[in-house]
Amino acid sequence: MAGVMVVDRLMQYLKVNALQVHNRDGVLWTMIERLRPQAAAENNQEAAIEKFVTSCGADLAHARQVSRLAGMIFDQLSETFGLYPRDRFIVQTAAMLQDVGYLINYDRHHKHGYHLIMNSQLPGIQRHELKLIANVARYHRGAKPKQKHSNYAIFDTDYQRRIRQLAGILRIARGLDRSHTQRVESVKLNVING
Repeated sequence: MAGVMVVDRLMQYLKVNALQVHNRDGVLWTMIERLRPQAAAENNQEAAIEKFVTSCGADLAHARQVSRLAGMIFDQLSETFGLYPRDRFIVQTAAMLQDVGYLINYDRHHKHGYHLIMNSQLPGIQRHELKLIANVARYHRGAKPKQKHSNYAIFDTDYQRRIRQLAGILRIARGLDRSHTQRVESVKLNVING
C-alpha cells in the first residue's frame, strides 16, 4: 500500500496521469503482483474483493456504499428490466471494483479498471461473470457501450442489454455517493412506464 502511495505522489508531483511498465522487473511489477488475491483470502470472496480494492488504492468506504446503493436500485428495477437474480452480484461486484483503475491512470481509470478486473483472478467468480463485471465497471463513467468497443461487441444482444442496464444502475449509484461521504441511506424508485 505504501508503494502505491509513493507512485501516486510521484505522479501528482510530475503532473502525469499515465504510468507505463515496460518490463517485469522492478518495484512496480512487484506492486502489481501484490494485487492478486492471496491464498488466505481465496476462501472468502468478499474479503478477496475488498483486498483487491484496497490494494489498488481505491476508497473502500465509497466502494461499499456504491455497491450497497446499486443493490437497492437493482432490487427495485430487476423485474422491470427483466434482469436475472445473479445480475445483482454482477452489479454489486462491479460497484466494488469501479475505481481500481486509479492505480494506473486517473483520467481513464474506467478503461484500466476493465483490464485489472479481467486479470484479477478473483476466487469463486467464473470467467464469463468476470467479463460481465469488468464491462459493467468499465462503463460506470465515460462513453456508453458501443459496438466498436471489442470488449462489448463479443457479447450477444441479451448480454449487451444487461451490461447497459447494469452500467446504468452503477452510474446512478455512483452519482449518489459522488462526494464519497456515504450520506445517502436508502433509495426509493418510482418506475413510470410510458
